Amino acid sequence: MSDDRFLMPEELWLGQPSIDAQHAVLFALFDEVKRALRDHTEGFAMGFVLAGLRTYTKTHFKFEETMMSPDGYSGRTAHLVEHRAFEKQVESLGDRFLAIHDPDEKHQLAEETQAFLYSWLANHITVIDKKFCKILEGRASI
Repeated sequence: MSDDRFLMPEELWLGQPSIDAQHAVLFALFDEVKRALRDHTEGFAMGFVLAGLRTYTKTHFKFEETMMSPDGYSGRTAHLVEHRAFEKQVESLGDRFLAIHDPDEKHQLAEETQAFLYSWLANHITVIDKKFCKILEGRASI
């Protein structure tokens, strides 16, 4: 049996080892949604993915936010707003998943989750987090 997982694309690596390792976890969750859609296992896999996303948001966002000194990062407020919006969307997806019993609706929710995560990976990490990591470059790697 071959492992057909995708590696996190180079543009998502930001040069901060701890942050990059955490982003790789998010990419693995995104990859798991893609695999579930392909294999038609979203009814089973999405429960694990959404639970993983809830844990990820709590730990990763807290980690990033502790490194954001209010006076040293002008994008802090906007960054925090994006984090709270992501958390809210993850909670909504999780709650909706638990209420769904129809396989077609679970499939639709998995597609929505995939699009949501893709947008976050493509926009938040490559733009917002990239700017934040540039500020961290002056500090020791974390």
